[in-house]
Amino acid sequence: MAWLQQFVMLPFLALFMLLPAAHFYGPGELSAQFYWVLAAYTAVSAVDLVLYFKAISLGNISVISSVLSLGVVSNLIGVYVFLGQAPSQTGLLACVLILFGAFLASRRLVTPNDVDTAAHKLALMLILVVVVLRGLYSPMEITAMRENRPVFL
Repeated sequence: MAWLQQFVMLPFLALFMLLPAAHFYGPGELSAQFYWVLAAYTAVSAVDLVLYFKAISLGNISVISSVLSLGVVSNLIGVYVFLGQAPSQTGLLACVLILFGAFLASRRLVTPNDVDTAAHKLALMLILVVVVLRGLYSPMEITAMRENRPVFL
């Protein structure tokens, strides 16, 4: 899936290279911190992708997608911890509304006939790990973008 995403993006990146304002940084123009962040981001996002697809293959997607909405909370926490950016009151209200919507969407109980109970529990645990990972690696993008122009990241 990740390779497919990059393959689809490749023609657009090639077009960006032709723009007069395009400045792509050479390997020596970026700091060591950029490469550490890039390596960590790549590794954690790969784990995220594998766990996400495993979770949706095991569990009820309606419940899993509702639990995935907790990513809003983990992102708020991650951005606050790693970047020191406190959420606004509007952002907190939006977070509460999203969580309330997720709660309403997941109110239908999953019966043993829907999915294997052990598999469903494993799927929920995997998606909770994904939620935590997204709170950790989402702020990493900001760190990388601060070193160069985000259009050509």
